[in-house]
Amino acid sequence: MVERNRPRSHNHLSCFERLSYSVISSTESFFYALGKCVAKNPFRTILICWLFVIVSSLGLLRFYQEKNPMGLWVPANSQFKKDSDWLMGTLETAYRVETAIIEADDVLIPEVIQKLYDIDQRVRSVISSMGYTYEDLCFKIPEMDSSLMLLMNPPSQSKQKNKKMAKSEHLGNNNTNTNGVIKDVGDDNSDDDEFDPSVHFDQHTYCNLVESMDIVCYGQTVLDLWQNSERKIRKLTKEKILERINAMKQDPILGNLKNYESLLGDVRRNSTGHIIAARTLRASWMTHLNFSAVNMDDVGNYAGTTEWGSAECLDWETSFLRVMDESQQSLRQQNENITLYYSSGRSFGDISGESMFQGIEVLFIGSVIMLLYVQFVISKFNWVEMRAVLGAVGLLSVGMALMAGCGICSLFKVPFGPVHTSLPFLLMGLGVDDMFVIVACWDQLTAEERKQPLHERVGIMLKHAGVSITVTTATDVLAFVVGSTTVLPSLQSYCLYTAIGVLLTFIFVVTFFIACFTIDQKRLENSYNGVLPWIKYENYKPNKFSQAGTSHRVFKTVYSKVILTWPGKLAVVSVTLICLGFSIQGCLRLEQKFDPTWFIPDHTYLGKFLEKKAIYYPNYGFEAGTYIGAVNYTHELGNLKEMVFQLNNCTDIISNTVFWLEPFRNYTLKIYKIDIYEEEISDGQFNLFMSRFLFSPKGARFQANFKFAQPLKCGQPASKIQMSSFDYVFRPFSGPAEHVPAMRRVMRISKDLNLTTGDRFSTSWSRIYATWITDEIIDDEVIRNIQLALIAVMVCTSLLIANIQICFWVFVMIILSMVNVCGFIQRWGITIDIVSCVALQLAIGLCVDYATHIGHKFLTIDGEDKQERVLKTVTSIGSAVLYGGCSTLIGVTMLGFSDSYNFRTFFKIFLLVVIFGLFHGVVLLPVILSWVGPKPYNSHKNGGRHRDDTVESSDMIEAHEVTAVNAIT
Repeated sequence: MVERNRPRSHNHLSCFERLSYSVISSTESFFYALGKCVAKNPFRTILICWLFVIVSSLGLLRFYQEKNPMGLWVPANSQFKKDSDWLMGTLETAYRVETAIIEADDVLIPEVIQKLYDIDQRVRSVISSMGYTYEDLCFKIPEMDSSLMLLMNPPSQSKQKNKKMAKSEHLGNNNTNTNGVIKDVGDDNSDDDEFDPSVHFDQHTYCNLVESMDIVCYGQTVLDLWQNSERKIRKLTKEKILERINAMKQDPILGNLKNYESLLGDVRRNSTGHIIAARTLRASWMTHLNFSAVNMDDVGNYAGTTEWGSAECLDWETSFLRVMDESQQSLRQQNENITLYYSSGRSFGDISGESMFQGIEVLFIGSVIMLLYVQFVISKFNWVEMRAVLGAVGLLSVGMALMAGCGICSLFKVPFGPVHTSLPFLLMGLGVDDMFVIVACWDQLTAEERKQPLHERVGIMLKHAGVSITVTTATDVLAFVVGSTTVLPSLQSYCLYTAIGVLLTFIFVVTFFIACFTIDQKRLENSYNGVLPWIKYENYKPNKFSQAGTSHRVFKTVYSKVILTWPGKLAVVSVTLICLGFSIQGCLRLEQKFDPTWFIPDHTYLGKFLEKKAIYYPNYGFEAGTYIGAVNYTHELGNLKEMVFQLNNCTDIISNTVFWLEPFRNYTLKIYKIDIYEEEISDGQFNLFMSRFLFSPKGARFQANFKFAQPLKCGQPASKIQMSSFDYVFRPFSGPAEHVPAMRRVMRISKDLNLTTGDRFSTSWSRIYATWITDEIIDDEVIRNIQLALIAVMVCTSLLIANIQICFWVFVMIILSMVNVCGFIQRWGITIDIVSCVALQLAIGLCVDYATHIGHKFLTIDGEDKQERVLKTVTSIGSAVLYGGCSTLIGVTMLGFSDSYNFRTFFKIFLLVVIFGLFHGVVLLPVILSWVGPKPYNSHKNGGRHRDDTVESSDMIEAHEVTAVNAIT
């Protein structure tokens, strides 16, 4: 027994120490009484626990899994969320894209074009399980037939004749319309290039022509160059293909909507700049999207990554993917040098969701491995002291906590999210380590205590273990509660689920597991088999090997012969400084970056598609737009002009800025001789000009940029504009340092319009903003959450340690561990995003436990020689801390085998946390304490007691500390 210093009286203790001792004494008294009560009534305790689980599980009737990306990844009060709700309610319709990429040595040959035609025909003919075809669901636009093309671009020798005839017909109608606003349509000397049949021909005749057009499915394929005619496509030659593609790189009517050159990848040209070959050919089919028909609860996936779409559309896309897969297999079987890659509107949601949840199967494997590990730690190598059933029951308590926790959270409508799938691994590690604490406390009972009745022994055991597991649980729960104040919905929900799960795991361990332990201990004392409990051994004596304390001897040898020698200490400090230097460098390079494609495994069909897309279409950016609400457009033309001017000057960040305003102004100026920028026009004139413009060959492509109060009709003035858009494409960016300022720049332009009429609504919006806005705030959220977690755990730890110097060194160990983790994840390719933010939140609880128990144990060892006290500290508690770290590694190792991005990220971060946490807590901190460690305090036997009957011997306190083990968050 260690020789004790003379204990200090209660009056010599500081207020801080007295408070801590009071908390510890009260906690131990509570757990002593709880242990006795449970041990006296084990079966009643088990029944109560099961009833609690059953009642709590009823909350699962209100279980809700958030599937809407807006409810998972975007702050609820963000402007983007409000804008998205407005846009979907106003715009109502959009389209989803189904895409295929064909790769060959040269795709501009008849064989490839004909293969594309065959694939296109299969896409158009496939029928979904709900009975829909592509024609039923496609996004439709009017087809510009050859007659109208001829009217728009008449042969040069007959242009004047056509124009004069058209003008004569128009003059025959008294040169006016029903509103009398058209005064002139131009004279014979105007530029021939401005011939427009929508104006120069009689409106009735022209509108009849327009209304007679077929409404066809909108797509982007080179097959349109041959009117999708099988006869023409089967007769193609290489020369005809090149001639057509070079003559019509862009549709003269639809412009960028049908840019044929942009469909080619790795284009090769001759000396004159003409296209002669290309490596890839892209084709897209558009399906109609009605926002009002979308119910994300029905069509969304559990990962919250599904894009908006109707059930009918998603069902047809399943058939589309089957056609693409069959076509891909067919090309492979034909051994042709043609490869097909494909993607649909549902692909990202399907594969990312499957990737996130496919790691669930490893939960079973991880549970089996953890069960074996538990047996190794809590059992001894003989048939009686093998606690096989008890180990399984311990893991069952984790499952009970998970079920009850989910039920309670569901009762209060806390949504379940994709990152919550790591919760079982987290609770498993926590429950297992609490079990280690309890079993180790049992093994450390003194010979005198072992003579007590079983319920007394269980009470003493739980009293010794209760403080450690209570403090670690309190720090974890408090850390997660403060983490739930984040603005990120998914992280907020995860923290709440985790806080409740951690608390319930603790409750079930100190009740359900203790009850089962009591029953198992009765079996053991009666010499029944630990695996087959109906087999009884008479006069059983355990073998000597099973009673050996190997871990304590190993720790004593390693520390006394290596680590606590002067060369060992210098080596430890040197390794610490080297790792710290590398880590600081890594922290300075740590990026805030997230790419949704990280959720897509490379081996999937979508992963291969995205790879080819990045190679051959690197300039394919992100579609976006500025949206204007129901304002008086006649009055706001000046503001719109200024906005267009500013957007056109943003060529460094956006492209394809072909807005409707300037073509509309040119239309009225050159056809009607009215400059809408300079001359004041009435609302009636504006509505008529707008209708004429949108039905003109060159203005028809802008119809999709408007939402009118009433459907647009040819020959009639447009109704009130409910919404208009100015579309553009963001250029590819390298990361948040580029795309966040670009987003804010265009949003500022859109918001600074100073609109004074109507609803005054204006904003910039893009689907990618959901990711970029998270990128913008995630840095602050990570720093904020880590700071709050540090404060929370240090407050709880201070109550346990009651020593300023040890609190300081524990805090230093935590900071060093977190710096090392952040620095090394940068070198491992991890960036700051929503997934790593969650993992780093958990890391705080892991780091604090390792150092806390070493520091606290050091204070309970008496003596003047710091070196000797440190050696006794690590010899008694080191193995327990190491077992806790190993249980964490076992819990997360299975995550490393998953294709899921979030599981792999959790694995990497937790692995680093365990390595650096154990190093700083079990290796570096003992070295520091051997130099500058504080004097011990003599427990609370004379200073912090409340009653004489609660006085404990120093030996009992030491026994309590020997069993203090790392409780994993």
